[in-house]
Amino acid sequence: MGINDVDIASLTYPTLTTIKQPIEEMCKYAVECIAKEIKGETVPIQMVMPVTLIERESTSLG
Repeated sequence: MGINDVDIASLTYPTLTTIKQPIEEMCKYAVECIAKEIKGETVPIQMVMPVTLIERESTSLG
């Protein structure tokens, strides 16, 4: 199993099940938090973002 759904995950044999994270949203949020820190504003300690499970041949459920 992999993470971030890199391109090679769908090219291997068996194809690799992976978890896809919202990288662009994560980066945007990180920059917003840094900007708030610089301004002395309160920054949340934790942020939960949705992930997507992409099942491929490396995972068998049955």
